[in-house]
Amino acid sequence: MTACLPDLPVYDLLARGLERAGAAVERAPTHEVARRLVAGRCDIAAMPTLDVLRMADDLSVLPSVAVSSWSYPYARVLLKSDLGDPISTVAFEPTAQQEVVLARLVLREHYGITPSFVPVPEATAALVGQYDAVLVTGASAPTVRAPGVALDLGQEIYELTQYPMVWALFVTRVGEATPEMLRAVKRAAAEAEANRAAWLRTMETTPALAEFYGTDLRVRYDDLVTASLTEITDLLYQQNVLEDSPEIPLVVFADEDVDDDEGLDPLV
Repeated sequence: MTACLPDLPVYDLLARGLERAGAAVERAPTHEVARRLVAGRCDIAAMPTLDVLRMADDLSVLPSVAVSSWSYPYARVLLKSDLGDPISTVAFEPTAQQEVVLARLVLREHYGITPSFVPVPEATAALVGQYDAVLVTGASAPTVRAPGVALDLGQEIYELTQYPMVWALFVTRVGEATPEMLRAVKRAAAEAEANRAAWLRTMETTPALAEFYGTDLRVRYDDLVTASLTEITDLLYQQNVLEDSPEIPLVVFADEDVDDDEGLDPLV
């Protein structure tokens, strides 16, 4: 069994847990995860939610485990001043597919702003000034300083929807999910929850990152995730990002096929 996870620190503990559950783990840029699953290079993937919604007919979603958060320092919109000044252009990296959709949504729905989004090869804080704002993503995003206001997309989605943003779901190709896969991801999530405090003590981090990993990051697929997915799906459909409003293709296993001693029973 091979699992593919985005190469962000958010997924480090889940990767360790999957390895302890006997899975081989590959890490890849977030935008590459879906392609690897479709190409057969892995059996399980922590796939961005937007990709799951767009590919719902071709996927099976494992219950119990999802990656969501109340904030998200790994996707931020850096402004050259504050929200009172005009924002007509936002630079972004073309690979930041889910994040740019969320940034458009937040600026339009939360602030009534509809700027032009301009793809650039490397979206960094150095571009603030040349553009009114820059969407920065990835492992270095939490430490980038903004000349003006910095919008945390996770916090903005929470303020817009009143639910945590669901960043990724654990999926397989349609019809290929097995109880063994579910047991592996449940064990990984249980270990991530149990070990996150100790893991955090070994990291050189900032107070903001410590709060994110300590309290804001979630790994359960529960009622909050279900409600968040419904809200986000409806918003993306209304904004014509999605052609329809798909149901999450959640797998249901017979009780006798899955043991629940990992302590992460599905709450959906």
